[in-house]
Amino acid sequence: MDNQIKIRGYRVELGEIEAAIRKHPAVADVVVVASPRTGDTELVALYTGEPVTTGELTRLLREHLPIYMVPHRYQHQDSFPLNVNGKFDRLALSRQA
Repeated sequence: MDNQIKIRGYRVELGEIEAAIRKHPAVADVVVVASPRTGDTELVALYTGEPVTTGELTRLLREHLPIYMVPHRYQHQDSFPLNVNGKFDRLALSRQA
């Protein structure tokens, strides 16, 4: 699966968003997925670690990323599902988003 998507006419590397979210000290790990919504694609960040408010994460990302790269939603997870290779199962996570 490609980790580069097109959103609002911009090419976006999901890994770049994930790296910015990992800068928060309460976040252990993060996976950003694209969730199709009516007429648009929505970015959703699923993260582990300590729960953090949406406002706090949004403020952090606005300091480091353009607004079109800031996720619309954040979901705290206890853990991430893994695929058979031991990597994060992005497909399963996108279904949860």
